[in-house]
Amino acid sequence: SSWTSVLNIGNKPEGEFSVLIGDLLPNTGYHYRARAFNDGAPSGVWASTSKSFSTIATNKPVATNGALTNATGTTASLAGKLASLGTGVVNHAPYSLNDPSDAQSEFPGITLWLDAADSATIVTGSGNEVTTWANKIDTTVKMHSATYKPDTGASINGLNAITYDKRADNQMEYMDAKKNGSTNWTPATSNGAISGKVQNLVLFMAARMDVRRRSHFPFGFGWGDHFPWSNGDVFWNHESARPTFSIGGNGTTFVLTMVHSKSLGKQLAYKNGVKVFDGPRTNDNNLGDMGTFQWPSSYDTGNTRSNGYGIDWTTGEILVISGTMTDTAREKAEGYLSHKWGIPLTGSHTWAGSSPYFDTRSGADLTLYWGANDGG
Repeated sequence: SSWTSVLNIGNKPEGEFSVLIGDLLPNTGYHYRARAFNDGAPSGVWASTSKSFSTIATNKPVATNGALTNATGTTASLAGKLASLGTGVVNHAPYSLNDPSDAQSEFPGITLWLDAADSATIVTGSGNEVTTWANKIDTTVKMHSATYKPDTGASINGLNAITYDKRADNQMEYMDAKKNGSTNWTPATSNGAISGKVQNLVLFMAARMDVRRRSHFPFGFGWGDHFPWSNGDVFWNHESARPTFSIGGNGTTFVLTMVHSKSLGKQLAYKNGVKVFDGPRTNDNNLGDMGTFQWPSSYDTGNTRSNGYGIDWTTGEILVISGTMTDTAREKAEGYLSHKWGIPLTGSHTWAGSSPYFDTRSGADLTLYWGANDGG
């Protein structure tokens, strides 16, 4: 017969003994045969017969571990796989969300997808300074750095993120969207043309506010006034007031959704899946004309601005949909960002407990963290 595995159980005393064996499949029969070595039989002597046993069935999945690699002292990669799904009910996420065709199918009208976890979209210059960050929906469109560049290599719960900081000389790191390297571009229109005012648009963001200061509104959508102010409140103009909602304090990580819909007559904001603002949007009052998509705001930079302006951000992912969006699709986008970036949704959100998407890029790779709790 052919033996598929050999296990050295070390020195054992004469008589009965037991051995713990791992990495066995449930509900499976196994055969074994012992071979003993001693001074009188240096080549070993096989037992005259083999024995067998069967493992029991289980309703739980069984994972097997592979090699541990890329250990740094705080993180490591552990290869593994599901050896058995078990007999219980396995709930698979119904969709993947890995490439532009996936996103366009799930979110009709999506024009911008910036994903810092996708290293292939980021081009660096000196060190970790980001020169360009590509739009996954249309790679001819890229975010371009000005003189003062953000840095890649930061982290939001273990995934790569990009930091934008206010420098000691009051200069702010920011990026502008350009098509083919030179043409100013906005995701607010279906063709990227900068013209008129926003009609229908939804923006999603997974980010962390590292140092809170005063700021102006970014994005170039004609919105105002502050994102946020020094107290953490966002002042987002609509036609009848200066509504506010809070992002939070230093170190706040969040999934933010901003809905601007003249067709639906609504201007809405959701933080971590919970509605934090609901106002009217039936006309173009208090809106400026659109400009180049920008993150964060260039108005917060320069020596003419006091040290009280310019927020330090760590940015993971930004999506923009040009047009209206159903609540079902919005909640899927929030669920995707929440579970990918490890930012819990609150309340009774549809996707608070599980992700609507699986990520085939992850394969069988698992990331382990140990040491002090850093909020990850």
